[in-house]
Amino acid sequence: MDDRSRSHFGALTVGATSSKSDAVLANTLFVSRSSHRRHSNRTHSKDGRLSRNLLVALAAFVALTFSAAGIGSTFTARSVRTWYLTLRKPAGNPPASYFGPVWTALYFLMAVAAWNVWRVGDGWAGASPAITIFLIQLALNAAWSAIFFGMRSPGLALVEIILLWAAILASVILFWRISTFSGALLVPYLSWVTYAAYLNAGIWRLNPQPDP
Repeated sequence: MDDRSRSHFGALTVGATSSKSDAVLANTLFVSRSSHRRHSNRTHSKDGRLSRNLLVALAAFVALTFSAAGIGSTFTARSVRTWYLTLRKPAGNPPASYFGPVWTALYFLMAVAAWNVWRVGDGWAGASPAITIFLIQLALNAAWSAIFFGMRSPGLALVEIILLWAAILASVILFWRISTFSGALLVPYLSWVTYAAYLNAGIWRLNPQPDP
């Protein structure tokens, strides 16, 4: 084989090797991109499911919290414009129209706080003590309206609201340990119930026999 033939053969060999390398590289890039695309799709799908689950959980906590509000309001509505108006009130008692908007805001803050604790605490497994105490105070919240407005018994309601206050304080502490944000969201609720306990005590003291 002369030098020209060897040169031509070498060029063909290099060209074939180069083409083969290009094909391998292209195939590697294709596989890499396909793998990345599948991984990205799985990630987006997982994120989508997670977002939906969080929204469902938030809706559940809002529904649960406002269900307690609805139960309480059925008892409040029976007496707030009749029996309650006849009672002597302590200093600092707000107009009855203030209670609705304030409680609505507080119930919403409660729902968000509980949902965030559930989220940060990785669900029931990590937040069960905090959520349990939260549910207990929610039941006590509804019970206070039933006792004060439904039974028209400020004395018994005063005992109950002390238990409610203690349950809220425990919720604040347990929430704070999991999420400072959630604990802080319950502070206005604790403050309002402290104020409500003062009003309850004042009404009980100023109305020795308020029960019908």
